[in-house]
Amino acid sequence: MDRIASHRIASRVCEQCFSHVVREREQQWHWLWQSKQPKQQQQQWIMRLRFRPDKSFFDAHIDQDDRSGRDKLELVGFAFVVVAGKDEGGLKRVVVIVQLHLTISSIDDECFLVLVLVQFEVREREREREKTFIGKKIVNCWWRKMGIILGEKLSQREDDRPTSSRQNNLPTGFPRILQHPQLKVVEKGRDAVLLCQVTGNPPPTITWLKDMVPVDMTNPRYSILDEGSLQITETQKDDQGKYECVAENSFGTVHSYMAALHFRRVPPHFSIRPESSYEVMPGSNLNITCVAVGSPMPFVKWRNGLHDLTPEDQTPIGKNVLHLQNIQESVNYTCIATSVLGNIDVHSEIIVKDDKMLSRHVCALCVYPVGHGANEALPRPPTNLRLSEVTATSVRLTWSYDIGAESINYYVVQYKPKLSNQEFSEISGITTMHYTVSDLSAYTEYEFYVIAVNSIGRGTPSTPAVVTTGETEPGSAPRNVFARPLSSSMIVIHWDEPEEPNGQVMGYKVYFTTNSNQPLTAWTVQTVDTNQLTTISELQSHTIYTIRVQAFTSIGPGPPSTPVQVKTQQGVPTQPMNLRSMTTSPTSVQLTWMRPAHSGETIISYELYWNDTFTKKSEHRSIPVSESYTLAGLHPNTLYHVWVAAKSKRGEGAATPPIPVKTEQFGELIGDRRLPRKRK
Repeated sequence: MDRIASHRIASRVCEQCFSHVVREREQQWHWLWQSKQPKQQQQQWIMRLRFRPDKSFFDAHIDQDDRSGRDKLELVGFAFVVVAGKDEGGLKRVVVIVQLHLTISSIDDECFLVLVLVQFEVREREREREKTFIGKKIVNCWWRKMGIILGEKLSQREDDRPTSSRQNNLPTGFPRILQHPQLKVVEKGRDAVLLCQVTGNPPPTITWLKDMVPVDMTNPRYSILDEGSLQITETQKDDQGKYECVAENSFGTVHSYMAALHFRRVPPHFSIRPESSYEVMPGSNLNITCVAVGSPMPFVKWRNGLHDLTPEDQTPIGKNVLHLQNIQESVNYTCIATSVLGNIDVHSEIIVKDDKMLSRHVCALCVYPVGHGANEALPRPPTNLRLSEVTATSVRLTWSYDIGAESINYYVVQYKPKLSNQEFSEISGITTMHYTVSDLSAYTEYEFYVIAVNSIGRGTPSTPAVVTTGETEPGSAPRNVFARPLSSSMIVIHWDEPEEPNGQVMGYKVYFTTNSNQPLTAWTVQTVDTNQLTTISELQSHTIYTIRVQAFTSIGPGPPSTPVQVKTQQGVPTQPMNLRSMTTSPTSVQLTWMRPAHSGETIISYELYWNDTFTKKSEHRSIPVSESYTLAGLHPNTLYHVWVAAKSKRGEGAATPPIPVKTEQFGELIGDRRLPRKRK
C-alpha cells in the first residue's frame, strides 16, 4: 500500500489506570476499513493502535492508500473508560474501553462520525498472570455518499487472540446508552432538547459535554430532564456545537455518540409578495401586505425612494402592512426584507386613474334626454366569492364578475367580525378580482362582502362569505389571578380566561416559586386542564410564594400573568430531632433533643410522653420550652420508652420515635438495709 496520507494522535494516560496491562513489550492492534463501493472506486484505510507501557501512553495511526479519492479518514480524538472488578471466580479483572473518534473529511455539507469500541480484558491470578486482549467492533457505519464497514484485524499476536466467550464481560450494572442524541437543527431563540436515555444499576448519573467540555449547568437556560435529556431554552449562537451525554455509576462510565446542534439558516424570501402594480381611483385607500420568511426571520420594512417609512427601532419581523389613505398621485414603493443572510426587495407601483373620463360620463349623463342612457346603470353584485389561504391574521378573497359591455372602475371589500356591532371596515380601489385582507384578529368569525363600482356609483354587495380565522398563541395573559392559603402547605389559585385567547385554550400552566428573581423556566410548574382553578400542595409553611399563570392553545403558550404573592399559613411544628438520654439515676433520667427544623408558629411547650414495662402505664407531661429536661419520679431498674413532641398555638406536631431508657438500680439489700451499689 502506497501511503499518501497519514494521521496520528496520541494520548497520555495515568500509570495507575493501566498498571494491570503493562507488559515487557509494547502492544499493537491493526484494523482495516473499506468503503462499500464498486471495486474500481473502493477506498481503504488501515488504523494501528499501540500501547507503550514504558511511557504509559496510547497512540494511533491511520494510513490511506492512493485510491482514496477526496474522502479522507481522520482520527480526531480519544476517550478512555477503565473498569476494575472481580469475576464470579474471584479473579481480578480490568476492562479498558478505548473510544476512537473518526471523521470522514472533504464532504461538502457534513462530516460523519464513527465510534469504535475496543475492549481489553486482563485477568490476574495470585501466582500467575493471565491476560487476554479483546478487540470488539460495535458499529456498522453508513452514509448517503459512501458506506464504511469495519473489517477484521489485519494482524494479531498469538497471545492477543480474542476469546469469543469473553467478548461481553462488562460487569452487570455497567451503564449503557439506550438512546443516543441525534443531529438537531433549530431556529435561533427556540428551545431545543437533545435526547439521551441510559440504564444501569445503580442508576447512572448524567452529565453532558459540549465540544469535549462539561456543559455549564449553572446557566439557567440549561436543564437535564428526568430521563437524562438536555434541554436548552432560548437557544443562542454560542449553543452550537457537538454534544454528548456521559453516564456514570460505581461500575464505570460510558459516553454517547456525539450529536451536533446547528441553527437553521435559510436566506429570506417572500411568502406573500405585493402585486407589481395597483390601479386606484383618486382619494382611495389601499393596504399592501408584504410577508417574508427565513431563518433567522427577517425584518421587513417599506421604503419610498430613499425614505424609510418604518422607524428603524420599530421594524417588524416577518410581516409589514403599508396603509395608504386618500391616494392622489402615482407613487412607487419598495418592500425590503433583511436578515444576517442577505437582503431582498420587491417593487410595487401605485397608479392613480385619470378621472377626466369619469367627469365626461357624469356631465353627459346630466344633459342626455330621458331614456338615452338606458345602458348606464349601477353594477351588478360580484359572484362566486370564495375565501382561501386562511391564517390567524389574514384571508385571501377571490370573486367573479362577468363584465361584458360594462366598465368596472374598481372593487370595494367590506368586512367585520360577524357577532360584533362595530361598523364595517372597508378597502377601496381594488382593480383585481382577488385580494388578501390582513390585520385580522385570530380565531374570530368574519363576514366579507365585495362591491363593484363603476362611473355611476356603487352596486349591490355580493352574497356574504363567512370564515373563522386560524388559531395562534394567546395574545394576553389570564385575568384576575387570585391565590389564598388553605393550610400551612396548600394554596388554592383561580383565574379568568385571557381577553385574547386567539384560539381554543387547551389548558394552563401554573408557575410558583419562593425566589421570584429566577427566570420563569426555573420555577416549579403545574399543568392544569381547561379548569380555571387548582391547588398546589406540599409547600413550606409560613413562606411567601410568587405565582404566575399562563394559557396555551394548540399553537403554543401566551404571555404569563402579572405575579401575585401569597403566604402559606403557620402550621404545627415538625418533630423534634435527635432525642437522647444523657445520664440516668435510680429515679430520674436526663433527656436532650434539638428543636424542630420547621417550627411554624412559635413553640409554646414540649409534650413529653413515657411508659414503663413494669406498671404498663403511659404518662404525659407538658414542659417549658427548652431542649433538655430531667424526668424524675421514676422507678429504679425499670425500662421506659420516652418520646417528645413540640406544640404551638395551632396544635401539637409530630412526635419523635420512642427511645428506650432504663433507670439504674439501688444498692444490694441486706436484711432491712440497702447498701450503696459497688462501683466497678
